[in-house]
Amino acid sequence: MYKGYGSLATVITHEFKYDGFSLKVQFNPGRMTSTSAKVDPKSIKERKCFLCEASLPAAQERLEYKNGYRILVNLSQFSLNILQSQKLNIFRSR
Repeated sequence: MYKGYGSLATVITHEFKYDGFSLKVQFNPGRMTSTSAKVDPKSIKERKCFLCEASLPAAQERLEYKNGYRILVNLSQFSLNILQSQKLNIFRSR
């Protein structure tokens, strides 16, 4: 989780404006690690379950939900602007 947060320093963003609306794009080289995993059947079978309780790091933020569902926070998915504005505090106020 901390490695993902640290990689946010390398994020490059750009905003394009067109006829009254804007589009924000983001280049995040740190995402390549998690998006380039092998997905062939053999690799998947040999990979440990990274979402299973036994495999989660102790610092993993989670929110228990209805019917046994669990919401996990992946900091690699959030942009630096969101983290800086402290909107993630909702997950700590359980």
